[in-house]
Amino acid sequence: MNTFNLNNSICAIIITYNPSNNLLNLITTISNQVNYIIIVDNNSKDTSILKKLEYNKTYIIFNNVNFGIAKALNQGIKKAVSLNCDYVITFDQDSIPNINIVEGLFNIYNQYDDKSEIGAIGANFDNHDSTKYKNFKTDSKYEKRDYLITSGCLMPINNFIQYGFFNEDFFIDNVDIEYSLRLRSKNKILLISNESLMIHNAGNNPKRFFIFGIQLIASNHVPVRRYYMSRNHVLLCKEYFLIFPIFIIKTTFFYFLSILSISILEKQKIKKILFCLYGIFHGLLNININENRIRSN
Repeated sequence: MNTFNLNNSICAIIITYNPSNNLLNLITTISNQVNYIIIVDNNSKDTSILKKLEYNKTYIIFNNVNFGIAKALNQGIKKAVSLNCDYVITFDQDSIPNINIVEGLFNIYNQYDDKSEIGAIGANFDNHDSTKYKNFKTDSKYEKRDYLITSGCLMPINNFIQYGFFNEDFFIDNVDIEYSLRLRSKNKILLISNESLMIHNAGNNPKRFFIFGIQLIASNHVPVRRYYMSRNHVLLCKEYFLIFPIFIIKTTFFYFLSILSISILEKQKIKKILFCLYGIFHGLLNININENRIRSN
């Protein structure tokens, strides 16, 4: 039985790629809340910030190529296994957790009746523009979710041993959704805090617009990200449509809304849409190529 227990060992895993000084704030805040910190760097051009770190019980893995978010997470988790950790909490390099994020996530665990059902617990968050990620209209401390983002997500090590690690074919986008759906397919539930427990931004300075009452979000992702978002969305549809048809239909609807947002609101419209089509084609044919080859096209 998987259980969350404050007496167990917790490891924070942070994936970096050309990190800014914000990383220091993240590490300073989380260092007193966990037993270990593992940083996996995906071949940053400037690693001077990482080399300044002198925190106790901090381990840094330097990759000589950009392996992508999924493999880097798996490297961190495997290191946590070697340290006999029971749980990991994962972060993006630009997330800013609250000083009580770990306590807040464990409070949710303590309130949930059937603890054996819990697959992962995620942190609600405020965007950098102070808007809340999810506003729940209940007094509950948590809500069930179809999927959780990886940043601010508390997960038991046993889940990875039982159900597998993150899918490294996904490289970057939808890594969190694929793992969430995999847990749900094993009858695990995903919980998210009602309270905001960190500051985090999805996308590159996203902007929200309303057209005829429909909210469009200009995430301003670069073209290569649009490739992976499209390719991996197709892979998700192929893998999970028969298991979670309603969820896949909903995400497909929002995927096409994002294409509409590109065509109306974003720069590099033609290039981004071409990369979307490129990703759809590769998803249909199960083609997997590395990031450098995509950038060269």
